[in-house]
Amino acid sequence: MPAERPSIERRGVTPGERDLFVKNPVAEPCMVCGEPGPQIALFYLAGGVVRLHAACEALWRQERGT
Repeated sequence: MPAERPSIERRGVTPGERDLFVKNPVAEPCMVCGEPGPQIALFYLAGGVVRLHAACEALWRQERGT
């Protein structure tokens, strides 16, 4: 998991994206628990994307001390 702050944070799903998200067969799982349906996407300048559930992000931030 990246230590630097993400350049873009997207939380939740906007109404137009919900259908795309649900129908996307290659939707990536949460990087912390591995389960489907993460609500948060963190985009980094190096091109990496971290997808997390809200509870998993809270745990990750707690572990990092931020």
